[in-house]
Amino acid sequence: MVEEIVKTCIPCQASYPGPSVREPVIPTPLPSEPWVSIAIDFAGPFPTGDYVMDVTDEYSRYPEAEIIMSTSAEVVIAKLDEIFARQGFPQTVKSDNGAPFQGQVFCQTCLP
Repeated sequence: MVEEIVKTCIPCQASYPGPSVREPVIPTPLPSEPWVSIAIDFAGPFPTGDYVMDVTDEYSRYPEAEIIMSTSAEVVIAKLDEIFARQGFPQTVKSDNGAPFQGQVFCQTCLP
């Protein structure tokens, strides 16, 4: 009985969003070789106030984890310089567009 009333109730039908349509999951293409494409993310802050910056190679899934005191662009760039000195410069850097990656300091340093 309740189902019948809800099915014929115009205000009820107007507020029903309808069936949700899920977007298909499209996998990211695998890079052709190691260190061509990397992903960067942060974990923290931890109780000590520190963060962990995770830089992962998308080809091998090899992680580089660095403890940092701040997620400011200057600190992130300094740690990336250390990592890039060991691994080389990637062609693509992916992030979640967090604050350190949106500022002019980061863009001026990383973009040609």
